[in-house]
Amino acid sequence: MKLSSESVKLKFLALLFMCCLTGQAHAEQLPNVKSLKLSYSVYVGGIHAMNGVIGFTKAAGTYNINLTTGTQGFLRRLAPWDAEVSSRGRFAKAAVLRPSIGNVMTKWDNKPYHVGFAYNRNKIKALFNPPEGDGNNEHVPEEMKQGALDPLSGVLQVISNTTYNSECNQNVPIYDGHRRFDLSLSNSGHEDLDGEGYSVFTGTAQRCIVDFKMLAGSRKDREGSHFWQDGTDNNANQGNVNGRFGNSSRPPVYIFLGKVRDDLPEIPVRAETSTVFGGIVVHLTRVEGGGGKTLTIPD
Repeated sequence: MKLSSESVKLKFLALLFMCCLTGQAHAEQLPNVKSLKLSYSVYVGGIHAMNGVIGFTKAAGTYNINLTTGTQGFLRRLAPWDAEVSSRGRFAKAAVLRPSIGNVMTKWDNKPYHVGFAYNRNKIKALFNPPEGDGNNEHVPEEMKQGALDPLSGVLQVISNTTYNSECNQNVPIYDGHRRFDLSLSNSGHEDLDGEGYSVFTGTAQRCIVDFKMLAGSRKDREGSHFWQDGTDNNANQGNVNGRFGNSSRPPVYIFLGKVRDDLPEIPVRAETSTVFGGIVVHLTRVEGGGGKTLTIPD
């Protein structure tokens, strides 16, 4: 599966699911969460376009995290796309993760494509099946891969960071096999949300703005690269400086963190952004595990 503009758009939707794990927790609560499963639905322009489930388990200092997602309904007839993403590793001291392996398996029109991530100390390597042959991305220098994480380990690092920080301000280096970028979060106030039958959450949520800053690995032909460009055509997003959507050519992504159960830390209850296809909204639809009652929206 080549990185066409359509697959970039769909991979962006999956990345929204990954960002939906960027929850905030108090240090006394996160250690009590041994397993958790979160289900989300994605709406594009008001149309139910994708579903996804994120699972997290930990035991004896190790973690496993996985994401399954895919298009559904009318969109699936036009764009049959599925993804299974996983990562595992161990917790080092404080909030530091030490991932050991990661995998991204996608299917476009039933044609599989796999990216595997292997770690050797602080260095990440990506392996492709089928092998990459077009060389259509700019080179990512080896030194820029030092300390970078695969996407799901990067998201889990965000969670670990926020365990020791009451705010969402942070920056995590990500390498997805083609691009080296920073995933940055910053506080953007609070907002009252109403589930309205789409979400299990109603109440006041903290709003975080998510910024994707490209550092290396842009497409040589620039196909799909508009996602990474700001209003000045630079590979960075400056959209959080002037109002809700700012002056950026790519509106920012917002993650909303809310308390759905007393025994859980704040978790992502909603994500949203704007695209040429209309607004994208991600709703939390089910919460399982964590030692408490399962929450789900009514049928």
